[in-house]
Amino acid sequence: MCSSLRQNAPSLLMIVAIFCAGCQNKDKGTSVKDVKSATDKVAKEKEQAREAEQELAKTKGQFQETQERDKYVQAQEQQLVQVDASIQQLKDQAGQQPGPQQEQTQSAISEIESHRKSVSKSLDKIRAAKPDDWKTLQGDLDKNIQELKQSVAAVQSGKAPSGASQAAAGTSGNDPSKSEQQAKQKQAEQDKAAQARADQAKAQADQAKSQADQAKSQADQAKAQSANPTQTK
Repeated sequence: MCSSLRQNAPSLLMIVAIFCAGCQNKDKGTSVKDVKSATDKVAKEKEQAREAEQELAKTKGQFQETQERDKYVQAQEQQLVQVDASIQQLKDQAGQQPGPQQEQTQSAISEIESHRKSVSKSLDKIRAAKPDDWKTLQGDLDKNIQELKQSVAAVQSGKAPSGASQAAAGTSGNDPSKSEQQAKQKQAEQDKAAQARADQAKAQADQAKSQADQAKSQADQAKAQSANPTQTK
């Protein structure tokens, strides 16, 4: 029996060697797979971080455009408050004028008020426009407001005595300060909402970056284990 074992010993040793080699190859294969999985995860996390940073930059740009648009809208609203006060002055002046002149002034006031409504609609469009689009509407509104102010000034200079104009200014029922306060409050609310969106985008970018760093650490650890397979056993 001993003789038989001695004869078969080389074959047994070869089988054991083949088995061990297979085990090592299997361990190496698993480690390479782990490294690839971790590397893919790092790439994915980096891509998510890049997208989050791009979204953050876009949000910041939109926030700045929104602030600029809101400031512009507020400035035009203040001009229209002054126009409304002037229109009220013209109405008060018309009440003090004789019949034919009063009719002429009232007709001019009606045209001005129609123009005023058109300007208000244009301003509403800018107020509702997207941050990237509002400037395309700015030129037409500036022109319309300028024409509206010129129409008011023409009626004031051609139809209303200066004394009546001063009297009307003192009795005007409009409250410009109230309109300005409402405009400022609305802008503050819009700025607050835009800032909240910017903060949310920044938090998402920070989270994506943290995940990318964690995935990179895991990939480095997997590479180290692959390079020293005997240490993991």
